[in-house]
Amino acid sequence: MLINILDPNREVPPQYIAYTIETKDGESMTGIISTETSANVSLLQANGKPVSILRSQIKQLQSQRQSLMPEGLEVGLSAQQVADLLAFVVAEP
Repeated sequence: MLINILDPNREVPPQYIAYTIETKDGESMTGIISTETSANVSLLQANGKPVSILRSQIKQLQSQRQSLMPEGLEVGLSAQQVADLLAFVVAEP
């Protein structure tokens, strides 16, 4: 798990790959595809906010081929803070 925190793009399961959607009106948003139908695509953004876009409004849908988790998350954290983060993640059901 520590390796995944230190290098979040080393191995990314398909359900955690980030996608960017550019809409026909110029809006851009990035997130993990949570649901996809013939009518729309729903993204779960990094802030936890879900957004649904009609396919008819999508200009481009592109895989970022990397995790939504940012690189360098550990920068600025002490060894104890990293240990606390690992303990928190492991404790979650």
